[in-house]
Amino acid sequence: MTTLQFNQILPSQKMPVLAKEYAADIPKRAKAFCYPFKAAKNEGVYLFPPLDFEFKLTDEQFLLRAKTTDGEYKTVTITASSSNNENNFILLSDIAPEQSESSLKKYRARISEDSEVPDFIDVDNFGFYEILINVLVEEAPFGVFIQLWLGGVVTTSPGTPLWFKQATNIQMDSGYQCLDAIVDVSSWQGWLAIVLKPTRKDEWVGIDANQPICQAVGYPEVIEQLQNIPMAQVTNELFWAPLHWHVYDSTYGIKPGKYQRLIKKAR
Repeated sequence: MTTLQFNQILPSQKMPVLAKEYAADIPKRAKAFCYPFKAAKNEGVYLFPPLDFEFKLTDEQFLLRAKTTDGEYKTVTITASSSNNENNFILLSDIAPEQSESSLKKYRARISEDSEVPDFIDVDNFGFYEILINVLVEEAPFGVFIQLWLGGVVTTSPGTPLWFKQATNIQMDSGYQCLDAIVDVSSWQGWLAIVLKPTRKDEWVGIDANQPICQAVGYPEVIEQLQNIPMAQVTNELFWAPLHWHVYDSTYGIKPGKYQRLIKKAR
């Protein structure tokens, strides 16, 4: 029996749900007669975005925006002249300053207990878990992608990678495609995110934090149980894991990438 454990890092992050327990609207005919349709829909776990946001793709530019707590918008604008080296982030502090400050106090208190914090980290000003969205620009003809943090650390039973994909049969006209990825979470300990590709032009596409953004399926083992751990109960080891993996390790950015190096070594 394979269990997916979701360890919440962003305190406001909506917890995942087992797909078979998620009440989604599906066609009546499929619900009544099409077991293959329902079996695919009910596989694994649905995960949720960390915020509400919307985006619009045109031939000239890409706009992404999220409403702030004061009713304004934090907007990221990508034009034809934008570089793929630019940092096109939306931070928690951009949209919810009070929530950001509260979260940062909790993060910094946890981080300060770690005996392995390197000297170059200023714990009192550290904001690693602030990035909610990163807009990526790739070479033609691929264009713009949206990288979205899932708000937590995911573990599974040993030897059970996860296949992250579009939420099957409940997002038939979503306006984006969640790109498929198979991740061995026993090796990947970093900032776990999914990547979305816009599929509509010239209209705003909205993302609701209360609607599934993707589906995680055990590969090849079936996910049969889900355990959600709220941030206050996450162990220090799991809370620190992305920091040790991504920030503390000076070799992280060496090509072809830390994860690929570990996978090749394991094989």
